[in-house]
Amino acid sequence: MASTGSLAGITSLAWAPDGSNRLFVTRKTGEVRIVKNGALLATPFATFAPYTNSECGVLGACFDPDFPTNHRVYFFLTVSASEQRIVRMDASADVGTGAIDLVSGLSTVGQNHDGGGIAFGPDGKLYWSIGNNGNGAALGEGMDLASSASKVCRANADGSAPSDNPFYDGSGPNFDYVFARGFRNPFTMTFQPATGSLWVNVVGENYEQSFLVGSGDYVGDRYAENNQSGGAISPRIVYRTNGNVTYDAAIAATVRSGSVATVTTTAAHRFRRGGKVVITGVTDASFNGTVYVASVPSATTFTAAQAGANATSGSGTATAGNFGGCITGGAFLDSSAVPAAYRGNFFFGDYNTGNLMRATFDGANNVTSVDLFATGSSGQIDAAVGPDGLLYFAGYGASTGEIHRASLTTPAQALVVTPQNLFLQEGGLAVVNVRLAISPAGTVTVGVARSSGDTDVSVASGATLTFTAANYSVPQTVTISAAGDADTADDAATLAVSAAGMTTENVAVRVHDTGAAAIGITLSATTLAISEGSSGTVTVRLTIAPAATTTVSVVRATGDADITAAPTALTFTTANFATPQTITVSAAIDADTTNDTATIAVSSTGMTTRTVAVTATDTTVGAPSITTSPPLTAVVGAPYTYDVDASGTPASTFSLIAAPTGMTIDAATGVISWTPAATGSAGVTVRAANGTPPDATQSFTIVVSADQPPTCSITKPLAGAVVSGRNEEFFGNGVDDVGTVRAEFRIDGFLQWSDPADPLGPNHYHDGGGHNAWDTTPFADGSHVLTMTVFDGAGQSGSAQVTVTISNPSSGADGAKCGSGLGLGLLLGLAALARSRTRRRS
Repeated sequence: MASTGSLAGITSLAWAPDGSNRLFVTRKTGEVRIVKNGALLATPFATFAPYTNSECGVLGACFDPDFPTNHRVYFFLTVSASEQRIVRMDASADVGTGAIDLVSGLSTVGQNHDGGGIAFGPDGKLYWSIGNNGNGAALGEGMDLASSASKVCRANADGSAPSDNPFYDGSGPNFDYVFARGFRNPFTMTFQPATGSLWVNVVGENYEQSFLVGSGDYVGDRYAENNQSGGAISPRIVYRTNGNVTYDAAIAATVRSGSVATVTTTAAHRFRRGGKVVITGVTDASFNGTVYVASVPSATTFTAAQAGANATSGSGTATAGNFGGCITGGAFLDSSAVPAAYRGNFFFGDYNTGNLMRATFDGANNVTSVDLFATGSSGQIDAAVGPDGLLYFAGYGASTGEIHRASLTTPAQALVVTPQNLFLQEGGLAVVNVRLAISPAGTVTVGVARSSGDTDVSVASGATLTFTAANYSVPQTVTISAAGDADTADDAATLAVSAAGMTTENVAVRVHDTGAAAIGITLSATTLAISEGSSGTVTVRLTIAPAATTTVSVVRATGDADITAAPTALTFTTANFATPQTITVSAAIDADTTNDTATIAVSSTGMTTRTVAVTATDTTVGAPSITTSPPLTAVVGAPYTYDVDASGTPASTFSLIAAPTGMTIDAATGVISWTPAATGSAGVTVRAANGTPPDATQSFTIVVSADQPPTCSITKPLAGAVVSGRNEEFFGNGVDDVGTVRAEFRIDGFLQWSDPADPLGPNHYHDGGGHNAWDTTPFADGSHVLTMTVFDGAGQSGSAQVTVTISNPSSGADGAKCGSGLGLGLLLGLAALARSRTRRRS
């Protein structure tokens, strides 16, 4: 699904769970875009102004479990060099409104390892993940429970900390949101639909790891990747980071009995259940080939299913699968769109290779295989299952942004039901999507009904669906309701989706009980923006069935009398309590030129009053006024732009009264463009006019200076540092009046790496293209001079130097201690110059 060039720098994908067929796409630089019905909408849903250095930016998105009712969407973003936040918005429409900072003050140092995973769990709580803040900061590790760094955190939907969090201590020193700890860089997370379990993908230094995380778990920080001990949990999926030190386990003995091979290694193999292992060099060649680890009886033995006669042999090598070097987002394929062998599989990506992997599970949720599924996604970053039941995945690295979809090449006719596991909150709504796999010969009627389980679960709408050759491929929405009840137990039910001549597909529904329910009012939105002379709507329903017919009143509690709401009373019964009823809010035209505001109160006896904050934009004709300030400096040969904005109604058109040669202005947008050719001063006067006098003018002088050479600074290593291994840091920054275009890294005067500018993180450069990517092992121990040089577009340069000492251990050390650096030093010569930039997120 090629974009129109506006999706570069994708960081996450999230489908709105309301049947609207909207895919929300976050971009590192601040935009949230919507792909609706397969087309990229022209107007962004939201545009944040995040801090974007290194791995900072807008990193993730998720939806409220009661999204069909409250329309809330949540974003994880970096707002400064020292703070990250969770922001909530209303997604009733395709342009977001009502942004609030739900959780503030989350840890970052404005560099890498910022995390960015965010998701709602089946318990109705909001989870997010943050790494150790990178660049040697190593924050929040071990038993540091006062910091949000290196943590998975958990919050109530209103942003407060749940008192049942494992380290909650109220007024004590702990960060009360902490749910689990010890994460180096947990960039993504997802909940497994069939089990409700939390899976967290952690970008590593030596191993890429995926964990099944529970309350209070510890995963070992950066010190114990795939080698956890001391109460730390072990990863379920692992592979070596970039294969930089491929772990080859020497085989001491091989025994096959009953089509099960037992392999004994001479040292700890570090393989995990389901891991892909290639066996080579065994004396009896029938043992050689690819197997998947079935069990790990000890640190030096593993078993695998392997057809063949009973046999015994020895020697050989067992090599773990190599999939890349930066594990990224994944999704569980929870849909009947695919054959049974693919249902519930976990598909996850790797940024460095662009690979998409597939993990399978047995009935006990043990990993049974991990293998390559797809290739070619530039900087593979995230995956999500769409309402059509198909797998969508996207890459960060594509210059224009690309979203891919995987589908069956020759599907047979079937009911496509998505999802097949549904979690609801008591008193909430959720949707199931249904379509046909291929075009039917005639009209097909599909029925949806509860076949077993709690009667509190019901089909609120969509119990009967009709498909024809014209609409068979378009998902239709079934709304499921989970009524509140008086008990405190979770509810469960099974829904059957059926049609004549087709296999019935089931949906397992699980409802999280929120306690002995009290009846209440639920609004579709708590804010509403309209214009004078127009209206908007908000829907109202009750959380549980009332004991008797109940009247809900609607009144303007405060604010301008020009804003009214109708009807003023709504009637709910046991039959219609869960069906949303509509309030229409209108704003009359008035004589003033100011916006109107009001609060609409929705109330009933014995229930908490709910309110809607209404803003009505004034449409009265008014003269323009320029509201922006221009940049007053420019550089010869560099583009100068100024986006002029003006208030007033109707919208203004813009023109230049006085301007230097070559300067232009877009009459509709007010964007001034110019490339100065010489130094000096240039006077400019811009006019905004909308037909209502007087016109607005703004005059200013631009001082044009000559292009200056850039300056350079090395952030790491520090002068005098002692460095070693394959994953050292060598990076820094350039500063220039028009921006830098590349940096070169030299060791003792010899070029090791040339790093082009990243448009999403300009003026920040790394040897090897990413953090922890300088390999010191090709160099002799002792003193070395490191030089970093940055260049601007005119070829001017600036350099910085530090002298460090390289001190590597003698050969023979365990390869797992050697790190994950990608820089291969002078031994690769020109090949290093051609190597692609990698490890951005690791």
